[in-house]
Amino acid sequence: MAALEKIIPALDAKSNHSFLVGDLVPGLSIGQLLDLSQRAGTTWIQAPEYHSVAAIYANNLSKTQQERIHNNLENDLSYMGFANLNQDTNFRRVVAGQLRSRYVKYRKSFIAPSDQEIVQSGHDQSLGVDFDTLGYRCVNVPSTLYDKFLCFKIEIPANILEDDTDILISLNSISANPMRLNDLEIFISEEKFQYLVTQKRGLLTAAGIKASRSEHIADLIKKRIGENYIYRMKFNQDNTVQFSIVLSFDREHGDPVRLSAGLKYFPKEGRLTLVTIT
Repeated sequence: MAALEKIIPALDAKSNHSFLVGDLVPGLSIGQLLDLSQRAGTTWIQAPEYHSVAAIYANNLSKTQQERIHNNLENDLSYMGFANLNQDTNFRRVVAGQLRSRYVKYRKSFIAPSDQEIVQSGHDQSLGVDFDTLGYRCVNVPSTLYDKFLCFKIEIPANILEDDTDILISLNSISANPMRLNDLEIFISEEKFQYLVTQKRGLLTAAGIKASRSEHIADLIKKRIGENYIYRMKFNQDNTVQFSIVLSFDREHGDPVRLSAGLKYFPKEGRLTLVTIT
């Protein structure tokens, strides 16, 4: 809690973030955790000496915010270090499996789950963070609603979980016929392909995609579609439904290039049709 009270002042009042908290190491030794984290490029200020490590994860941080957080914590004797989890690594998968969503920061408010069905906004007693002193308010919502609509998950390949229930539930919000995405064909019209190679060439080049045929892009999407959550589910005016997936392409230097592919969902035809790539 002391760490959170030093992290929160480093954030921008208008920014939005999700916070996950918990202990790392259960099921691992400290040596295994160090090895995984170092391979992922973790910056250790001091190596952990105990059987577990308390960790806080925040998404959507700017470089300036990251630097402020580090500056606020670096003189704290309990501060061990930080990691950039933009790339898919085994360490990121460990973090994703062991931390739990605890807060959503929406501008000047923190939203937290409560086991009570009727809750009031104000000081959050469950973790003891004094939001009032920090210039924020804490709004509690029933955990049954928080878990369904606000719970943030660190994205890891869905096939690692060997369970695509989350994806099927998401599809079921826009279609009465949810199907496993790996069972669907990817269709890209010739007109759409020409649009991509002329208007989106810069994006494709940045991701290292050298597309000479529409099938090439379709294959890239097909290989990744079973490894992703889906986003931006919506109903279109033409009575079709669509969603987006994130396509991640590793680079030799720097963070991966991430593209968003919009896909129309046609379960009866067993097809996904590419709308655009951004």
